[in-house]
Amino acid sequence: RAVRAMSEESALPQVELPASLPPDLDACERVLDELAKDPVAEAFLEAVDPDKLGIPDYFKHISHPMDLGTVRKKLARRRYGEPKDFAHDVVLTFHNAMSYNPPGNPVHEQAKEMRAKFETLSASPPPAAKAVGKNWAQGVEAGRIEKEMVRLLGNLDETNQHNVYRAALDTLLKQDLAAPFLRPVNTEGEAAPGYSDVVKEPMDLGTIRQNVSRKLYKTPEAFMRDCCLVWTNAMAYNPQQHPVHEQAKGLRTAFGRCMLDALKSSGAIPAAKSKSAGTPSTSKGAKRRKSDAGDIDGKSPAAKRRKSDAGDIDGKSPA
Repeated sequence: RAVRAMSEESALPQVELPASLPPDLDACERVLDELAKDPVAEAFLEAVDPDKLGIPDYFKHISHPMDLGTVRKKLARRRYGEPKDFAHDVVLTFHNAMSYNPPGNPVHEQAKEMRAKFETLSASPPPAAKAVGKNWAQGVEAGRIEKEMVRLLGNLDETNQHNVYRAALDTLLKQDLAAPFLRPVNTEGEAAPGYSDVVKEPMDLGTIRQNVSRKLYKTPEAFMRDCCLVWTNAMAYNPQQHPVHEQAKGLRTAFGRCMLDALKSSGAIPAAKSKSAGTPSTSKGAKRRKSDAGDIDGKSPAAKRRKSDAGDIDGKSPA
């Protein structure tokens, strides 16, 4: 097994990495998602608070704290160059817990258990989820659906592309879950401490709608990039299981459905041709025609904010 210390700081503790690592950063995200689902992982999802936990000597023993919430933020911001950097921080999380808490201590044993689970998941990461049509909410391979939307939008001229943007956004903005993301994040005072350190390119649905009205998006990629920023920013700033993090995931799902409907209405997704009356398909070689929509319309078997002036935008709730 490789023993690695982060090259940025030679004083970082050396940790033993798993023998096998996820193949790429998308797989790392899936590994982290699966790891965080385990109830045992709850103790490691947020940074250790020595005052809250009554362990004032913690930082005397642990010079480089790490937690899975921080790992997730770094993943979202693409701070990891390769999977071994990601693996180092995950292992460091459990290494710290096992170093501070002696064997037999519940936290030590939990960290040991999670470390073993991480090794298993690293060797065999969960497969990328397939999600299409009404099953969108069950999981989406990172960026796959968005890329498919861009491809389909390419079938339209610029005027009709903007019509799709407008139709999808108008439907989305009527939904209650869009409310926290309608305006820019309020970073004044203590409304969203450290937000600008985490989020380098703020974006909100109201700004996107204005840009659409002014026809500022010259390519589908530019439109899709801004839309994705809304939920990725919220998920990067707010840790997993935080209400706003979960709202952002729901927003992505709802956006996908709205775009799917708008694309169908525009003709970018052609309707499947039906068989002529009185011409049943009896040939053994007859094949069902696939829709050009591919893995976005669900017909292919292989398819698949902090507090603002008016509400909770990209951030933690007042409670």
